[in-house]
Amino acid sequence: MNRFARLATRLLATPRALVWVAAEGSAVIESWPADSVDAEASALCRRVVELGGPLALTGGADGQLAFAGVPPVGPAGELLGVLAATDTGPRAWSEEDLRDLGDLGAACSAQMRLRLRSDEVQRAGEAAGEAASLAEAEADRMETLLSRA
Repeated sequence: MNRFARLATRLLATPRALVWVAAEGSAVIESWPADSVDAEASALCRRVVELGGPLALTGGADGQLAFAGVPPVGPAGELLGVLAATDTGPRAWSEEDLRDLGDLGAACSAQMRLRLRSDEVQRAGEAAGEAASLAEAEADRMETLLSRA
């Protein structure tokens, strides 16, 4: 996911970007540059999740981050995370900036859905392997019982 963060920094000419991925009971954050996430950016990502839609803040002269974030969504419209770009000073996000971030967020959403589907397929394969092992053990047990009879 940090590739999307890197692309966001280049596309929007910002010093930092991040992908905040909703996980069970927590969040996984990938950023560009790596390990450059601060508490303020993470809190703003949670705000995007609460809103369920895009958020753009111009930041302030008092050191408040300029922030633009969009929520990648799943196939049923569920929120999968947040793709966000940040700047250290005041910044007016243009309509083009927000449109570009939205387009990149849509691509990020597709990648997240693929990753989720891949995880589901892997879990299903593991479950099928376990079921096959159990069936084989049961077949061996039945064969033993039948040979005794």
